[in-house]
Amino acid sequence: MHSFKNDFLITEKNVSKSISLLSDRKSSVGFDQIFMVNLNKLKFNIFNKDGTECETCINGIRCLSFYLKKKMGKNAFLIKTKKTKYKVKILKKTVCLKNIEPIFFFKKIGFLFSNRKMFIKIDNNTILINFFLKKLYFSILSLGNPHVIFFKKINFYKIVKFLKKNFIYGVNITSYFRKKITTFERGAGFTKSCGSANTSLGVFMILKSKKKFTYLIKDEFICISWLGKNIFCKKKIKVIGTCKFLYKGNYDI
Repeated sequence: MHSFKNDFLITEKNVSKSISLLSDRKSSVGFDQIFMVNLNKLKFNIFNKDGTECETCINGIRCLSFYLKKKMGKNAFLIKTKKTKYKVKILKKTVCLKNIEPIFFFKKIGFLFSNRKMFIKIDNNTILINFFLKKLYFSILSLGNPHVIFFKKINFYKIVKFLKKNFIYGVNITSYFRKKITTFERGAGFTKSCGSANTSLGVFMILKSKKKFTYLIKDEFICISWLGKNIFCKKKIKVIGTCKFLYKGNYDI
């Protein structure tokens, strides 16, 4: 299944030892993330294509919800990941996720702030950090996965190399430039979409415009709603978006 071409393999088998093999797009199935589901206990684990485990995945949770509906015949679920709980409702062609908590505080995000090396200034939605005269303007947020958002075109190679030293658990980096979203995900590299990145961007766009944020690509969309007024607000986020079934099959390992 996929959402915005961010694709997922959903399986009820434990294939953790074969992730690198299965994720190869040239010689195997290929995917950005894989969901290993235990239907009896309604538990699952999410792994990136490099084998590292994800805390959450908003695009993937929507795809998983359609899978669970087909298997269990339900339209509503409470889905728990390692760090979050989602209230899920499946509509005709979309999935609604509620109860998404935004986290702005550095310690919870895993950002290593150093008084000796950095100067910082925070306004309503942007952080200005001066690393020994190297100024970076970005917004920072975690929805279970930590994200840094740049509202400009960036050199991803330099930024990823520079910023990953300052996040304990790694970080996803997104550029929003001329209404195009580009994301580098930890553990997956460049992906065609990232649900938590799109949602994080939506939160900051809402802070700027005070309106819902909707992102469209052809016949797919994601809509983010949030009633927060600043980065200290604890109100929950709601996301409605599309997802699509691609194919099912068997693979001998």
